Amino acid sequence: MKQMRFLMVALTLAMGLSLTSCLDSDSDYTNVMYARARTFMGLQWFEGPDGNRYYPTAASVAAMKSSYGYDMSEADLSLVYYKLIENGEHSSSGDDTTTKAGEGTTTPLKFDIELTAAAAVDSKTAKTVPSVEDVESYSTSNAPIYSIKPLISDMTGTRESSAWFYGYEMMVIPVQWCMTNDVDKLTEHTFDLTYVQSDVLDTDTLTLYLTHDRGGDIEEPKDEETGLAWAARDKAFDVESILTDYNTKTGNYPKVVKVMMKQNDAPRDDDDEEDPLEMPENWSVGASYDAYKTQQ
Repeated sequence: MKQMRFLMVALTLAMGLSLTSCLDSDSDYTNVMYARARTFMGLQWFEGPDGNRYYPTAASVAAMKSSYGYDMSEADLSLVYYKLIENGEHSSSGDDTTTKAGEGTTTPLKFDIELTAAAAVDSKTAKTVPSVEDVESYSTSNAPIYSIKPLISDMTGTRESSAWFYGYEMMVIPVQWCMTNDVDKLTEHTFDLTYVQSDVLDTDTLTLYLTHDRGGDIEEPKDEETGLAWAARDKAFDVESILTDYNTKTGNYPKVVKVMMKQNDAPRDDDDEEDPLEMPENWSVGASYDAYKTQQ
């Protein structure tokens, strides 16, 4: 078997950002949050999980694009660092009442901010199909997934990662897979999360299906020197409409979310003859997560 390498791709912090805030004692400190980027008729803002709106200055939005390659108009879930602007144009106590799934009615506050750093999390809307047989008809599924609880290492040691939830709107899944050892091929690999309407059999557990499309990445690397690599990255999926449908069918929101996938967890051993690219025929449980657990 060709030599295996680990393609160094950060899970969430793709731009090299740190989750640690640079807090200060005055009002000029930098805050950090995950928020959804919104654009409407030329107006741009970030919406937090509590519904509050954060309006960035045009200059700081432009700076994020030039410094980090972050395009707010094309992003959805984002990790943003920002400074609050006191008494800004949009600052208010809130005057628009909104209703969010599972959270009731809220009156969001509005803030003006200056962005200091930003990174987008790969995001898309989860799909809905009538039956399990339709999952791979609506989504391309031509490559296996190694893990959706990959190991991560930091100063505290090595531990198993987990999916996390952005309110009742998005589910973020850490995905690890095998691919050609070529960073330019990374964007070829895409993932879909699918909800089966006829699959609601449990009033506590929501079952979803994760599929992997390798795109233009070759099935077998032709260059012996290139070989294979392991990649890992966070993938975010909008599941708000799915949770609403589940609630309608069962009368409550799920306590557990179970993710099914075509898993190939061949040992990461260069001398092992198992093929990590071989596509399994059947679905298996990739992981079960507690619903609405936010990132730690």
